[in-house]
Amino acid sequence: MIVLWLAAGALAVLVALALVRPLLARTAPDAAARLDFDLAIYRDQLAELERAVAAGEVGRAEAEAGRVEIERRILAAGDRPETAAAAGGGRAVLAVALTLLVPLGAFGLYAWHGAPSLPAQPLAGREIKAERDAGSLETAIGDLARRLQERPDDPPGWELLGRSLVQAGRPGEAAEAYRHLIAIAGGRPELFAALGEALTLAADGIVTPAAREAFAKAPGDPRARFFMAEAAAQSGDLDGALRGWTALEADSAADAPWRPLLRRRIAETAAARGVPVPPPAAAAGAAAGDPAAGILRLPPDEQARAIRAMVEGLAQRLEADPDDKAGWQRLAQAWRVLGEHGKAVDALTVAVARFPDDVALRLALGTAQLEAAGGDATLPTAFLETMRAAARLAPDHPQVLWYLGRAAAEGGKPAEARRLWRRLLDRLPADSPARAEVSDRLAALPEDSSPTQ
Repeated sequence: MIVLWLAAGALAVLVALALVRPLLARTAPDAAARLDFDLAIYRDQLAELERAVAAGEVGRAEAEAGRVEIERRILAAGDRPETAAAAGGGRAVLAVALTLLVPLGAFGLYAWHGAPSLPAQPLAGREIKAERDAGSLETAIGDLARRLQERPDDPPGWELLGRSLVQAGRPGEAAEAYRHLIAIAGGRPELFAALGEALTLAADGIVTPAAREAFAKAPGDPRARFFMAEAAAQSGDLDGALRGWTALEADSAADAPWRPLLRRRIAETAAARGVPVPPPAAAAGAAAGDPAAGILRLPPDEQARAIRAMVEGLAQRLEADPDDKAGWQRLAQAWRVLGEHGKAVDALTVAVARFPDDVALRLALGTAQLEAAGGDATLPTAFLETMRAAARLAPDHPQVLWYLGRAAAEGGKPAEARRLWRRLLDRLPADSPARAEVSDRLAALPEDSSPTQ
């Protein structure tokens, strides 16, 4: 927040200086007086920044960015040649008054008409935001992409890159980032929904077959449900689109940010169909006695207990209705969020047994098995069995080829590892950061004259 205020203050000062320059043009200069005046302002800004940090109003990254900018201005002021400076008499008084009144008036207007009490940006977006405030979003994306070239197996980094590329208006590149993320982290439903959204944005809002395929793997995700209804509308099935959107509206919380867009698309589509606009659906959790209705008003420890109770309730419901594939995916994701990786493995194991031909479920199970084992430094036997089962359904999936190649290399079968990793290289994009690591692993394999399997 402080960076925004500093930027606004700097802009206001520039405007004020433009106004007072004619008043100072014909007066005798005093470079020392002007330097003292500028330095006093910068010292006040530094003091205000330190106060905000101490009060917890500003994060470390934002504070550092603001401090660097103020210090740069101090250095620039010290290096300025001695030309002209403060005006004398009435002109100087008027100039100083304007310099102060313009920014103060701007801040006063903002306090009157603006919304300074709005909450801060969620934590998930702060890393890119801090870098953008210090420089530009494009610079931040470039820095992140370079870091990922050195660490191509960093799922959180790839997820951040995908979101940032969408924000920067580069959805085609975002889709490639999400594809790589899915290959190394498994097919979590929210990742497929993000991939489908990026593919749709890259096609100027057209829900392409590739986007529909991605959305189909995230049936419970709000984005997937919205765009699948949009796909129905684009194909001429207006009734199907209305059913999809009204169902999503009924399942959405009262403060869900997509509800206004849903209401608009429902109204537009109903008008195109020539039918009355369906009334707004009641928000999810609004019914009396719904345990989710007041959960956000509970103290943190009670919130945690209430959330766990809801997750356990979902598990009990799925025991009675085991054919709800989306429900199993939600349950597994909920256990992962709660840190219960063993329970996530159990949920996905049941889902895979129920839907044995679903590759995404098997890959999600593999990811959960690695998380339960504490990482992939050593590949667990159960995980390798999951990968081999996935290979029977999708033998050329990058995640399958990578891990089965690793298992072969670590099991003393370099020829098999070479065969699998060469197939993986053939399927990786030319600019994929993962190519370097696969190539290095291939080069490090010993020669083996035994026949490949």
